[in-house]
Amino acid sequence: MTVIREEYEAIGLVEIKYFTHASHLLDAMLKGANVRFVSSENALGGRLVTLVVGGGIEQIQAALAIAEEKGQALEAGCLVNTVMIAQPSEDIMNYLGEYRSIKGGEDNE
Repeated sequence: MTVIREEYEAIGLVEIKYFTHASHLLDAMLKGANVRFVSSENALGGRLVTLVVGGGIEQIQAALAIAEEKGQALEAGCLVNTVMIAQPSEDIMNYLGEYRSIKGGEDNE
């Protein structure tokens, strides 16, 4: 098993109500800014979703601006919060579940 770790200059977190709205925002961020999907967390049965994207500082700022614009166009109060973390520590990346395992290569179990 090989562990892959992406290095990001920054990460962006978007907290929004409802899984379908989160999917809409994630799609818009990935298409509109040069960022990568890192992880997500669903709470309350998908009624509250946190999206995490990674990339350069300017790209994260652009992705969060897209999320804010699209989120405000949805129903009132749907977009809960957006935040950027520059130079995220290894511990925060572990907390967000950024490490992921893949099968293949010499380390395959």
